[in-house]
Amino acid sequence: LIHALLLKGDEEKQREPKSVVHLVRTKEEKGFYYVYTRNGKGGVDLSFKPEKTSIVDVLSPFERANQDVYFVGDAGDTKINQVPPATVKAKVILIASADDRIQSEESNGKLLCYPLPRLDDLVRTKKVYNPTIQEDEVRKRFDAFGPIPRSLFARNPQAAFMSQEMAIESLTLKQVVQIEAGQAHWNTNDPDSPGSHVLAMAPDTQDPSKVVVDYVSERVRGRVMKRFDRVLWKNMLNAPPGSRQANNFAAYMRQLLQEHRGWTFQTDGMEPLTVGGCFAAVPVNDIYESVRKNDKGLVLYYWATPKDDAFVDFIYRTGNTYVGVKLSTTATTEQPSLSLLDQYRECATSLGLAELGRSLLALRVAPDTGVREFNVRTVDPFEMMGW
Repeated sequence: LIHALLLKGDEEKQREPKSVVHLVRTKEEKGFYYVYTRNGKGGVDLSFKPEKTSIVDVLSPFERANQDVYFVGDAGDTKINQVPPATVKAKVILIASADDRIQSEESNGKLLCYPLPRLDDLVRTKKVYNPTIQEDEVRKRFDAFGPIPRSLFARNPQAAFMSQEMAIESLTLKQVVQIEAGQAHWNTNDPDSPGSHVLAMAPDTQDPSKVVVDYVSERVRGRVMKRFDRVLWKNMLNAPPGSRQANNFAAYMRQLLQEHRGWTFQTDGMEPLTVGGCFAAVPVNDIYESVRKNDKGLVLYYWATPKDDAFVDFIYRTGNTYVGVKLSTTATTEQPSLSLLDQYRECATSLGLAELGRSLLALRVAPDTGVREFNVRTVDPFEMMGW
């Protein structure tokens, strides 16, 4: 960011600040102001001032010299006085959590929201945050904590899990309804507002100047759906593919498949079958390759990026049987097509069914009209069962 700001004027061929002041604070107030200044010789001069120095004293020399300057800082929890007063003519970039003490009606600033890290980005940067953690564990924790590094790379993940559970249990129906309606109220200065253990902010994909508040992780989404399913069930019933409600149903089903007792259903001509009992849900780039390589079984894999044309949406192995689940948020049936057969062949080949002597139980699951009732069918594209 600092490098980009120092070069900004050159790229846009206009007068822009040639200096950047970056405040790095510590709890003991032993941090420093790092002052970066273009020296006119193609380089940058760096100087330091103690954190306890008045911010006005740090920035006023640039004003007296009629030089523009950027100030980059962190508002912190209580040190809002570190925000330069209006009398200081600095361009301020304040990195902070959502907090109404920073934004006000009198402010002429603009709120920009950082994009959330992607899973593959976090896998690559684990050596910086926590070198001891393995890639599989990063992916498993991503399902639980989402793209929040302080939780995902925590040295004590059990404490992070407990904090998350407490946050989920403290959610009220009113808060959940607001979240589902896109009207979530989240503010770190409001004790009644859900925090970062259950929610995350991200730029709107359609309009980056707007902020979208959603569940921080798929595990949280599934746990909330399970807890409030009596209220939210109808929203999931006929949701269009790819919609928020369809994603909610997917998270709900993954949560159900992780129940310790498993999930028992019965189809025509079959004995009651219990599925589930998985001890983890893991987002991966290729669910077929991952489940085939996993020797332990009972790990539920799902596509990190949803793949609509896949034969199943998530899959796990128990013994020599793969159990795959394809979701639908409508109870309607479809006729098989060549694309369905192609999907099956890709799945069967990738899993090595013939090579390893394993079988595949494919289920098509849709929510039924009654709460916690499902339309479950086995899927055999060659015999047209369930389609």
